[in-house]
Amino acid sequence: MVPSSVRLVLPPVRQTREEGPSMLWWRFKMSLVWTFFTVSTKDNKNAICNACKAEVSRGGAAAKSFNTSNLISHLKFKHPDIYKEYASKSGTSKQQARDERATPAAGKTLIKQAFDSALKYSKDSAKAKSITRKITEMIALDDQPFSVVEDKGFRQLMDHIEPRYVMPSRHYFSHFGLPELYEDVSARIRELLDNNTSDFSFTTDIWTSTVSQISMLSLTAQWINKDFILQKAVLHAKNFSGSHTGIAIANSISTC
Repeated sequence: MVPSSVRLVLPPVRQTREEGPSMLWWRFKMSLVWTFFTVSTKDNKNAICNACKAEVSRGGAAAKSFNTSNLISHLKFKHPDIYKEYASKSGTSKQQARDERATPAAGKTLIKQAFDSALKYSKDSAKAKSITRKITEMIALDDQPFSVVEDKGFRQLMDHIEPRYVMPSRHYFSHFGLPELYEDVSARIRELLDNNTSDFSFTTDIWTSTVSQISMLSLTAQWINKDFILQKAVLHAKNFSGSHTGIAIANSISTC
């Protein structure tokens, strides 16, 4: 390390318009060695080592031929510890120069990302499929009409949350979205029934709408899984007409 009592003289480094990051790094590296030397006041062709006060030639008789090779060699062979500090700092500066050279490419990448972010998702993209699936699940879980996807407020909400998403029509959800969800849920329930137990109990329920005077009959299965947790699933639901007698219910269930 350089003694704290030693005065360090570092010539200023300025980057001109003609100099790129590589040239700037080389000028900085040349200037960095002057952290450990000062120009001789008696003869500017020599430099004074701040550590040992030795005079070291700057490598030429005229200013245009001056270089720092002798100064670096002096540090390397006379002051190994100081040379390690110099080498460490010059290596860090070189990496910074590389980073600066990479900056234009990074800027181009950011511009490309900005343009890409304005493009709409393809309907077959993973992101679009994921959003469409969640909307389908919302319709099923909350008993929403398919027309909800055409409501102005809902579309404004989706455009705010994900502007790149293109909302499918209500016909897509009724003809494709919900049937696909039904098949997935049915497959999952069959898997649960096949892999958990062979003992089930069944219950039925009849629900009548006060608006349309339509009755629905459902069949629900209950069972205990291998972790002794109660499970249940609606296996079927169908329109039920006529009197709600035991015989009528039994006949309707047998035709499910």
